Amino acid sequence: MKDIDRVTKQKIISILNKPFGIHQRLGGIPTLVNLSDITEEGESRLKDVSPLSLDSNNLDLSQALEDLEHLSKDAQVELLLERDTITALTSLITGQAHHSTEGALDSLAKVGTAIPRRVCQFPFKRNDIVWVCRTCQADETCVLCHQCFKQSNHEGHDVAFYHAQAGGCCDCGDPDAWDPCGFCPYHGTTTAKESLSPHTVETVQIIVETVAQWLVETLCRETQQAHLRTSQDIGIDTSSKESQLELLQQQAGYGGSLMARRELVFCSEAASTSKSRGDQPVPQSDACNSRQLGDLTRQGKGIYLVLHADDVHTKQKISQSLRQLFGGSSYYPDSLLNKLVTSLQTHGQLIVWGTMEVLSDLNVSQRLLWADGDVEATTRFGAAMLERANRLNGLTTSLSTRLELLNEQRAVAVLEWLTALARSCDPLCQTVAESILPEKHLVPMLRADLLLLSRLTKAWHSLLLTLLAVPTFKSHLAAAYCDTYRHVTSQYARGMGVLERSGYTLSVQFLNRVTYVVDLVQHRDLLGKLGKSLYETLAVAQFSSEGKKRLDPNHFVLTHRRYSPCVSDLKCVLNVKGMARLFSSKCGTFLSDWLASLALSQWMDGQVWRTFTQGHVETEPRGWVGAFNASISLGSLFERLLCWDDTDASPAPESPLSSQVPTIVELTQYCLFHGLVRWQEQETQHYRPTSNTINLEDYSKATASLPYATIHTGEALAQAALPLPYVSPWSFHLPLHRFFAACLREVCRRPEGMTELLEKASHVQMEFPLLVLSRAAQVRAGLWKRNGSLMFDQVLNYAEPPFCRALRDADILLLQYSSLTGGTGPIVALLLHRFGIFDFCGLIAAPAAYPELYHSQVACGMYPEEITTSDGEDFNTPWTFSPTKDVSALTALLEEYLQLLVVLITELPPIPPVDKAEHTIQAKKRLRREVIHRLASGPRTHSELAEVHHVLSNWDNTFLSEEGKLLNPDDATGAALESTLNEVAEHKSVRGKLEPNQWELREDAWEEYDPAFYHISLRSHQAAAESRPNAKLEKENIYGIQPKAVAPHMPFAPHPCFERLRRDISSDATVLAITYRTLHVHCRERKNLEDLMGVRSTQAYESEALSETALSRAVHLLTLGAFAWRTATRSDDNWQSRGGSYEGSVFYKRSLNLPSPSLSDWISHALLAKPADIMNCK
Repeated sequence: MKDIDRVTKQKIISILNKPFGIHQRLGGIPTLVNLSDITEEGESRLKDVSPLSLDSNNLDLSQALEDLEHLSKDAQVELLLERDTITALTSLITGQAHHSTEGALDSLAKVGTAIPRRVCQFPFKRNDIVWVCRTCQADETCVLCHQCFKQSNHEGHDVAFYHAQAGGCCDCGDPDAWDPCGFCPYHGTTTAKESLSPHTVETVQIIVETVAQWLVETLCRETQQAHLRTSQDIGIDTSSKESQLELLQQQAGYGGSLMARRELVFCSEAASTSKSRGDQPVPQSDACNSRQLGDLTRQGKGIYLVLHADDVHTKQKISQSLRQLFGGSSYYPDSLLNKLVTSLQTHGQLIVWGTMEVLSDLNVSQRLLWADGDVEATTRFGAAMLERANRLNGLTTSLSTRLELLNEQRAVAVLEWLTALARSCDPLCQTVAESILPEKHLVPMLRADLLLLSRLTKAWHSLLLTLLAVPTFKSHLAAAYCDTYRHVTSQYARGMGVLERSGYTLSVQFLNRVTYVVDLVQHRDLLGKLGKSLYETLAVAQFSSEGKKRLDPNHFVLTHRRYSPCVSDLKCVLNVKGMARLFSSKCGTFLSDWLASLALSQWMDGQVWRTFTQGHVETEPRGWVGAFNASISLGSLFERLLCWDDTDASPAPESPLSSQVPTIVELTQYCLFHGLVRWQEQETQHYRPTSNTINLEDYSKATASLPYATIHTGEALAQAALPLPYVSPWSFHLPLHRFFAACLREVCRRPEGMTELLEKASHVQMEFPLLVLSRAAQVRAGLWKRNGSLMFDQVLNYAEPPFCRALRDADILLLQYSSLTGGTGPIVALLLHRFGIFDFCGLIAAPAAYPELYHSQVACGMYPEEITTSDGEDFNTPWTFSPTKDVSALTALLEEYLQLLVVLITELPPIPPVDKAEHTIQAKKRLRREVIHRLASGPRTHSELAEVHHVLSNWDNTFLSEEGKLLNPDDATGAALESTLNEVAEHKSVRGKLEPNQWELREDAWEEYDPAFYHISLRSHQAAAESRPNAKLEKENIYGIQPKAVAPHMPFAPHPCFERLRRDISSDATVLAITYRTLHVHCRERKNLEDLMGVRSTQAYESEALSETALSRAVHLLTLGAFAWRTATRSDDNWQSRGGSYEGSVFYKRSLNLPSPSLSDWISHALLAKPADIMNCK
């Protein structure tokens, strides 16, 4: 038997390695040049070469484009051209002679005609109808083709359909992906191998093993060498697999490489710049390499320069490179070059230069000498080809011989034949799958995946999708995918390959299955590899600036989202129930790599204020788009990583990761001290205070500490703060801080979580989130107009749905947490300074008012000493700064400041739910509130209102969806929304227009409208004010209408630990002074200028400073204070723990002999005290 197997194997090898005929044609290859074998056509052919004509008419290019347009991608040209190979392999199985490719494939199909397939595996093409049944599918990636759906029963199920892009296959018949009750009649039946003869099974097994080994030893080796020729010396020994893979990892993975840029082997310095690779100097190719390339061309029957598509370079960049490649004096219209680029992107690669084109650069004598092996002519030939390759600087290229292209053509045909063999019946599919070994075959092929030409990739992936119907093969592919993940991701991060044609498209087939993911996590450290790959991908885009590491938003890793496969695969893994529980294990590396990725992404895309002398920016940069995409992508993982309870069991009990899994409180504490605090300590080292010298502009100065107002209660006259000049760069992006905020939300969801955290964690000042909030307010106030409209675009993304929950809302929570641990007084004062309205609010800096006390406190180390001026003048007390003197801008900043205080009081974390039912009730209330405020600004369609789910938590959406299943199984997602709409709105039909029907807010629902609600824009609030129904007249009332509070009652019961902030903020002396001053400015009787004698900051009393918005927000703030203090009693021994006792409060150090402060006490301090006392105007 072994002898028979050996003979069969030798036959297969001889078939695969059969020499190509003289006139063997190359077909199905996108090319601009002639691919014929010039070396076999004699001396006359060498004398009369016919290269690509680059004359002024561009006739050859135009003809090549026309040929490319007719090049069919689905015609299986390779099968027809490799007829002998296909028929010979088929004959080994059937024992019959076949004279055509069609006949051979038909005979394969007949082998399995009587044997039904268990899994459909129909491969989707673009625009195919794909059916989703949320009742039957195991997860959101599992789907049915149109035929299977039509023949299966899904009555009463939650179904939908969409049109496919490309890729994926039908899951009908796969019990791991689909409920067997939803199978069609033709799939789901298991068939044993015994249905086929033993001879057939054994023959197929030998053929597949031999073919797979041939693909690895021949195809992978030649593909790697083709790329190395444009990235490394040809003279380097690449005979061994180890040296090939090492070179490939070091160089071929570096996007556009080319031999002429040998110095660009990847290193941290090279990866940390966003400059074009084409900007680097191009060294001369040495004679040895040129000669070897010339010899290789003669031995390989020709050489061809292949340009590979990527999704990194723009059309313009590729067009410019093609212009350089073609050279000459001819003019190439943009339309022509754009068509070439489109063809490149369509086909995946394009042969742009070849043997004839190189020979045309030589005279006849040199051509003949090259053919005879003359050293000088051979060197000249190789140098000419390398010189052309150098012109495509920055792009991904390779140099393939004609024999290598023929081998590739044969490989494509063999892979398509294997696919046909596997699709013939389940037993043969299983045999093929078992014959392709994970370590021996799958790993080498996947490592080379991004290097393969697109037609080969298409055939290879088609075979893999077919074989995924075999569970064992799926587990083998998952293991190989995991083992090669970091290597492939390293290549992709450096510009190699296109996502749609890569192996990443296969991951969804196994990374959403519990069995495979658990196995990969337990035995192959899948989570660790995903974490490291994400960090290493982002690190490619890093650069150093003044000792600080930042991500370059203009680097293609960010602009083209080269990190997206890592994020997508992480989402798939985290969809597996319980898997998120393991990411923080102390036995793994994921958490440290995750925090490192977030830290690296901190403060990217710094914004610098343009000073008064600089004028408006001329060209607005677009790097902010890449930065926001990265921030949002990372933020999309936060709640997925934290979607677990402390009592959840590990999904991988045998994994070491399961042994040391922290609770959410322990995780939050770890992220605080090992992530956030560590980053802040490193970052603050780069900020230095300056002196208050006249030699510096005010916006370039930085005080060492910031003064409190004299109205502030407490011992300290100032607070230590980040010495930050106004022109210092700042960023919207703080993913590390916001992940900590996501952890805080989860801590708040546990009944005793926040209490436990507060006992363990010390105070951390959240200056960076506060800075972002204040700068965003200044942008809205118009202070950053010179920086261009991009600033407003960024603020919209930061502060409004759908991204506000992950960005602005997280920063607000961090301020609330900081207030909880360090008191509201420092936050209130720091906000005043960062907003730049300290002086406008008429406040006096305490250090300037009490200099002796200030210096004694500095001596005691309460805060750092100011830098003394070089000229010896004594300006060494903290000072204030405002970026504007414009009254309207200052008033707008005051409005923003009051709005933020309102939000800090109102939008507190909710009370922890005791169970799922209570959480569902809370989720319904939050949904109702969001819907009411969306409808307040005007009628909305159902699809527009569905966007409210973006600002709800994952937990809320999950419980609402489960509730929705009880209401409407066919549309569980929209059922909860529909129920809420029926409660608060009326359906409004739009007749006579091709528009969907809308929902309009009911009049009684307006009682819940909050004019300071932060999930709709100011413009929407203005529209709501115009749409709000007028109050009904009441003759018996002295006011004519029933008076109502400007703000509704507090929307939800707050978290017990955070509830005190409502009293803390509303009783803060500085807040009350600013609020009362706002009332005083707007409500005092205006007579003449003498009235303003002795009043500080008279700007606030000018007519331009009058603002209904500021007035209403001041009243709103006082109303919230009344709500917060109305339950206070005069006999509460624990009133300090309920708020109002922190430093800065009007009740700070209240005498123990006095009863606890009540509502009347608060009113006395806030409204009834003397104005001079409230505003410290004595």
